[in-house]
Parts: sequence; structure tokens; C-alpha cells
Amino acid sequence: MAGLTIPIHGSVAEANMADVVLFTSGPTTRQKYLDQEYLRRFRLDPGKQLIGSMCSGSLILGALGLLKGKEA
Repeated sequence: MAGLTIPIHGSVAEANMADVVLFTSGPTTRQKYLDQEYLRRFRLDPGKQLIGSMCSGSLILGALGLLKGKEA
């Protein structure tokens, strides 16, 4: 939103196997975190992956249940 472009480096399936997953903000983030079909595609494992976000990307982390007991 502020002009910083972070390109997508792979598909959701690749994110499930990646060492690091970063959710960023963008014009569709507020739609994606409500999209259950989109969210069900993620099979992330915080015990094996470094998972983070910036700005409204944290909405997706919350929707995936990855913020329980944490602040964002």
C-alpha cells in the first residue's frame, strides 16, 4: 500500500513446504483472511517453519489460528 513491492515467490502448496513464509499486506488481504477456501489450502507448521507477517498480513495469521496466545 505504501509502494513497497514484495513479489509472490510461489504457490500456496510451496508455502506449505517452505522454510520461511511471510504474509504481507495488500489490496486483497482484507478479503483473503475471510476466504475459508483460500485459508484451508494452508498447512503451515510453526514448529518447522518461520512464519511471519507485516501490516495487515497479520489478519491471515490470525485467521489461520497462528496468533493464539500472541499479540499482533
